[in-house]
Amino acid sequence: MFVIYGVRTYGAVDHEDGSQHATRFVHVYYLPLIPMGGVRVAPDGLEQPSSMGLKSVSLAYARFWGFALAAGLSFHAYFELEKHLASGLMWTAVAGLTLLAVLGSWFWAGVRRPHTPLSIGLGCIPVVVLALMTGSAIKENVSRQASKFVFDPKGGPSPELLAFAEEQAKLEQKSRLEKQQARCDSGEGEMCNEVGYALAKTDRVASLAAYEKGCQANYGMSCFNLALKTEPAKSVPLYERSCELGYGDGCNNLATGFEKNDRKHAIELFDKACKLESKLGCKNLARLKVAGKKKG
Repeated sequence: MFVIYGVRTYGAVDHEDGSQHATRFVHVYYLPLIPMGGVRVAPDGLEQPSSMGLKSVSLAYARFWGFALAAGLSFHAYFELEKHLASGLMWTAVAGLTLLAVLGSWFWAGVRRPHTPLSIGLGCIPVVVLALMTGSAIKENVSRQASKFVFDPKGGPSPELLAFAEEQAKLEQKSRLEKQQARCDSGEGEMCNEVGYALAKTDRVASLAAYEKGCQANYGMSCFNLALKTEPAKSVPLYERSCELGYGDGCNNLATGFEKNDRKHAIELFDKACKLESKLGCKNLARLKVAGKKKG
């Protein structure tokens, strides 16, 4: 393996008399490693031993190792951007600031070095590369996020799409329930019934309270639903109230309690239920009439 190493001068900074102060470094592959001593570089290029300056040493490390640090940060930002956009942009900003600091050390006014269009162009290359990497990573991130919401290659919607749809449905249901509750509180019995139905599986107490409020607001179906959920002894007056308010199924359920003891009243209630478009009421009315003919 061929290894490039030796001693070179790095970190040149200007002096008032036109000469430059620099530092001799042991280098490997032209990357400064160990400072060996300071030198004064005359305008004609001749070097004379001088004291070592912290400014020169710092600039030497910054100008060369700064590029390596900026490159490492750029690659880290690239892969981070593909996974997490926010943190990736943060690392991109860190990499960009590091790169600008390194370039600034080269173009710093304290360095007596003429800058040609070529040197300026070369200095802009890392900035362009970082910008292209950032754009590519953001595009990959957006593409990856979007791919989560497509159909699974094996068939059917992807798990991410199903989870997203489920979450959206929950949010819509919550919003709808809040609006219904507000209308229920304002006295709309039908909305109270909707709230009671929506909470039936998750909050029985709140569901019954909503049905009761709907019944008090003269909504027959709420009285009926409350009767279904309450004790049998308390259900009869609720079915009566439901029937009085014109809910056919309430009349039907009320009628079943009279079949054995008051057949005539049961038929009247089933008839009312049928007229109120209760399918069960019509079915039970027909059943009792057929049974009555057979007995006759």
